[in-house]
Amino acid sequence: MAYTMKSKLIIIITMMLTLLLAGNASAGDVNITISGQVVPGPCTTVNNGNSEVLVSFGAMNVYAIANGNGVWKDFSLTVSDCPEGIGNVSVKFSGTMDPNDSERWKNTAATHPASNVSIDLVYSPDSTQITDQTFLSVPVNSGVAVIPLRVRLYNAMGGIMPGNISAVIVASFTYQ
Repeated sequence: MAYTMKSKLIIIITMMLTLLLAGNASAGDVNITISGQVVPGPCTTVNNGNSEVLVSFGAMNVYAIANGNGVWKDFSLTVSDCPEGIGNVSVKFSGTMDPNDSERWKNTAATHPASNVSIDLVYSPDSTQITDQTFLSVPVNSGVAVIPLRVRLYNAMGGIMPGNISAVIVASFTYQ
């Protein structure tokens, strides 16, 4: 089959029109929206860098905690080195609750646990009971947030048997 200059020109024009028309058959423009927020960094020091807080009751007579009369021990969780722009620190508590008392923490001592003894934890300023998944929010003042707490050994059922006391309560912090 012999091509002439005229047929070559028609083929080239047809190909160019096909390309032009294909380019104009798009679905429309798409806007790409970028969003976000620049926030201050987190507070950098929790509990002066200590990952554990030890509240020790030492040796206690069973009668000292009978009928919910345990002695309160005060302590605080301190969050410091908070940058400007952080107005509040929130803390969420988690751990194992006593199956016989949903408002108190279970004694989880691994060896020789004292029976019928649970751990009572409250937020000091207003005695808010702290249980698993409780959130508290406190203000940051001059780069520091203090969470005052109180704890005591508790028995409401009687039948205390001497033994060890232990509970691990995890405090997780967020910053706003």
